Amino acid sequence: MVVSVLVSVSVSATKDNDTKERNHLRSQPRQLNPIASQTGTPTNCVASDFELPAALVGAWTAANMPPFITKEIFGMIVGMKDGWTPGFTNTETPIVARLVHLIDTMHWNCVAAYSSTWLDGLTKEDPLVRAPQSFIPLSSNEIIFHASTPRLLCMVHAYAAVVEDWHPEANTTLANVLSAFQYQDVSYGFNSEVDVGFDTDTGEANKNLLLSIAAENCYNPKIMGAIVAKQMTEYGRRDGYNMYGDLARDGTLCIHNCRRYTDSTGYESGMNKNISAKFRWKPMLEDNGRGYFTEQQFVTPHIGETAKRAILSDNEFNSRLAQGVTYNKPTKDHKTEARAVAERLRLTATDDMKKAKIEFYDNKIAVTFAILGSVAAYGPTFEQFVNFSFGLTASEYDSILVAWKEKVTHDRVRPTTWIQNKMAEEDFVTYGGPFQGVKTIKGKEFESWSRVMPHSEYISGSACICQSLKDYTDDWMERTRGQLKGYEGAPVFWPGGSIAVPIATDQTGRSAPFLAGSSATEPGLSPATDLTLVAETMSVLRDQCGQSRLDGGMHFKMSVDHAYPLCEGIGQLAADYSVSLLGSGGWDDLRFGFCERRFFTDDNNACSTIDPVTGWVGKECAHAAGCPADVDDGTYPDLTKRNSFCVCQRGLPATYTRCDTNVIIADEKYDAFAATITNEYLTTATDAGIPLGCGGYAGTTNTGVCVAKDDVSLKGRNNLSYKDEAQITCPFV
Repeated sequence: MVVSVLVSVSVSATKDNDTKERNHLRSQPRQLNPIASQTGTPTNCVASDFELPAALVGAWTAANMPPFITKEIFGMIVGMKDGWTPGFTNTETPIVARLVHLIDTMHWNCVAAYSSTWLDGLTKEDPLVRAPQSFIPLSSNEIIFHASTPRLLCMVHAYAAVVEDWHPEANTTLANVLSAFQYQDVSYGFNSEVDVGFDTDTGEANKNLLLSIAAENCYNPKIMGAIVAKQMTEYGRRDGYNMYGDLARDGTLCIHNCRRYTDSTGYESGMNKNISAKFRWKPMLEDNGRGYFTEQQFVTPHIGETAKRAILSDNEFNSRLAQGVTYNKPTKDHKTEARAVAERLRLTATDDMKKAKIEFYDNKIAVTFAILGSVAAYGPTFEQFVNFSFGLTASEYDSILVAWKEKVTHDRVRPTTWIQNKMAEEDFVTYGGPFQGVKTIKGKEFESWSRVMPHSEYISGSACICQSLKDYTDDWMERTRGQLKGYEGAPVFWPGGSIAVPIATDQTGRSAPFLAGSSATEPGLSPATDLTLVAETMSVLRDQCGQSRLDGGMHFKMSVDHAYPLCEGIGQLAADYSVSLLGSGGWDDLRFGFCERRFFTDDNNACSTIDPVTGWVGKECAHAAGCPADVDDGTYPDLTKRNSFCVCQRGLPATYTRCDTNVIIADEKYDAFAATITNEYLTTATDAGIPLGCGGYAGTTNTGVCVAKDDVSLKGRNNLSYKDEAQITCPFV
């Protein structure tokens, strides 16, 4: 299999007066060990279920991948590019963007399911099921669950579960990839055992039941993939896209002969009565070249109103409003703009690079792969790569929803429609059609270089997308600067910098040049010679992307110019969201403790702001989201400090408190078992099997007290902030 993909294919402490003798805990964090829980203990384990197939490893080796393409990155990208992508041919952009982001969310949720701290991409909460770190079956070697290989295999099994339901057009090509790599025990369609873990009416998951099912199957990638696939499918059923056609055009329930992705809002051009009829979007006539003609319908006009966003809040979404189209003399000004469209297209007709850019940027999946390849060259781990990809498609997806909201609101006429109907008999010296070069044509004969998509003119969805991709990529790379794994000779991302994106190059291991004669519009003619193209920065890529829509004759200039500010900032929000999915463990996924100051914040940053009088950070702060879902109510010491504790109560913000320390009061420490109180260790464990009480997080049923440093009881010292794990006594006598 030939792959032409992607390659040319610790937290600093704030002064808190904690004890110096335990400072090594922050620089050398230790992982708490899980215990066997009654419902979560793995059974029926088969080690080979967690191994990459030899055929994939062989293909990766034969492809002579550069050092930044690991076997798992290779497997994921081949699955996407050669498996899913061919099935997206002839699928409209909003639907492709949605499907790709659903798949990318599935990718990330497979990663999170095999982690200690990483969060669900849909909810920013714990995954439906977390596998333990590892397990040693009887008479067998240890199976490592938290590793790249099980995460990739989870994705593969999730692919097989959803493809026929989500997008059957990709079934054949995806099956070919999975078969070529000889993935084991692949079953197509949903898993009936897992299905019972989801409510048929609401889609809500029964986490306890799913945990039991996963444990009975040793948390193997097939069962974990089935759980993630079903979770994403139930979400997709209710995400507002009407993928199954459950709603008719009037918004009522559809019973028979339902059509997928039907507009459920009853959109019709002209609903905005503030726009004169001649300036409204009108369906264009299309044909297949074999005698079949069809009139366009606005593709998914409902999504700007009904679809759930990936990362934008209601306020962040609704407050984004395009500037609007304003002309002093609308008819005259439209004609002036139309002549500018024809002039740009005249220049394109004799410029092979303009033609190549138009066709490249028209394919948003190709743009995404080019960016992914450039980021991969910096040497992220598989998990970092998946995290980047998740946010990249989230920013694209939400920018489309913003653009579609404005497209329906403004409902503006396309240049092609205006020129053909309002300037039908005017002569234009412009592009004369495929293989015709520059000709003098009548307005009624005018056509753009590429297909004009079936949705309104204002604003440009492509420009909105590329603004978001630019913002996201620059911001994510800045946030992760110095944290990517890298390799010898890896490029360095400098502060405030940007990445170069090799789009078409002669460089070995990179995307091939635009080959002579490879044009889709003028095959065999354009370009006349091989062409190379590198976007030196993401800002250059954005500008090229927007300009390509103008050079191709698909947009008036205002639609592109106004798209940039409309979608500016979506990418930064997506980058923040993506990195926040690391939860409390960072890239190392170290769940040493959730009760640490660095995991708490509030609107005033009280947990990280130093008091100018005391020189210390604040005494108290809160975390609005509360403690992790698998942490029971109780009080927990901060195991990286001896002077602080947290209180967890389900449904309420978690609080973090530091004991008093000043010139009058001696250096106080937290004691859960002081002589003045009655207390007991918690006896439960996290979903991953880590004790919440003795030997683990040292949580107790009641809150202890702060006492002088030397007065902490022996039982109060029976935790990891004072002792190594082997020295802790459970039960404490």
